Amino acid sequence: MNPIDTRQILNWDQVKVHLQPNLCIECQLVPQQPLQCYRCSKLLCQTCHGDLKQKSRGPKIFCQKCKALNYFNPANNAIYQSYRDMIIGCVNRRYGCKVTLDYKKYQKHVEECEFQRIPCPSPGCFVTTLKRAKGDHLQVCEYVIETCQYCNKQFNRKSMTYHQEKCNGKDVQQIDLASLKSDFLRLRSKLDAAISQFEQSAEIAILEQKVIKQAFSLHKQRLASIKGYENKQISSVVAKVERMRSESINRRKQVEQQQLGEENQRLKIKLLEIANEKKALSQQVKLCQAKKKLSELFRHQQNMMENLILMKKITNVTSSITHRVQLQDFHYSKLKQLDRYLQDDEKSFVKPSIIQSPNHSQQNSQHTQHTKTLDATHIKLSELRVYSNGQLLQ
Repeated sequence: MNPIDTRQILNWDQVKVHLQPNLCIECQLVPQQPLQCYRCSKLLCQTCHGDLKQKSRGPKIFCQKCKALNYFNPANNAIYQSYRDMIIGCVNRRYGCKVTLDYKKYQKHVEECEFQRIPCPSPGCFVTTLKRAKGDHLQVCEYVIETCQYCNKQFNRKSMTYHQEKCNGKDVQQIDLASLKSDFLRLRSKLDAAISQFEQSAEIAILEQKVIKQAFSLHKQRLASIKGYENKQISSVVAKVERMRSESINRRKQVEQQQLGEENQRLKIKLLEIANEKKALSQQVKLCQAKKKLSELFRHQQNMMENLILMKKITNVTSSITHRVQLQDFHYSKLKQLDRYLQDDEKSFVKPSIIQSPNHSQQNSQHTQHTKTLDATHIKLSELRVYSNGQLLQ
């Protein structure tokens, strides 16, 4: 039994809280007739259980939860109780089945559903049709086995027409009006079946239309001998089929145009979003450029302020140096004056000692005292020069 896809559960949002722990641990679908691990109580569906059993080749199966080989037994009633609130849509919903049912009735309905697709039972035919349309397909299927009314041999419908034309040396021209009428009625039943099939499914309608055209080409000569009334009926049926085909084509074109319009609208919205994003990006780029310029102006302003402060410091230092130079010049001029004064004084002191010496001892004492005074003055002068040079260097 195939598990139930969670997308088929119409009230999944309401029941997923207590259903998620009870899904198959392999495929994450709702199992039918679930099997339960005896150790961790996790579930497996019949399909996954069969696959794992073939791999394990023994009674025990590897459990993904326990990470070990365990036995899986039929699930208890508590598991089935957790499934009772589900509202399930038929798996053949895409083919037209609109039935909704609970968990208990689901499997029985799937087995009996008229909208499930089944293969044609005729050997050589690979067409799959809805279960409800099986009879209509068999009426026009070219691979249905039929028995020849002349020799009782069996042929498929595709080969029967050719066989009956040649069987027992009979000619097509010897077929009476009753045979032509029966062929026409059979052809008309094929046309009616094709029309009903066309209304049910576009895919089946295309197939039926091909069959109708092939049958029409095979019986074209026979239909030429039938009365005008029957020809009118055939033409009306063909016109109806063509009209339905044109309506189907127009409907398909309308749907395509609608889809194209929706796609164009989505593209316009996407282009508008892209334009807005580009505009926002350009604005961001402009803002970044403005911020960069502002930062550069701010750095330039800071540099200007630093230069102004440096200029002020240089001005102060220059004025200080100028003041010190002036002070040094002043001291230097004073020292020069003092030096000249001392030199003049020394000359005036030495000359009298050479010219006249009334009291030689007294002159020697005065000379010694005056020499000490000159030495002290020279020492003081050298100290003043050193001090002035130090002030200038500072």
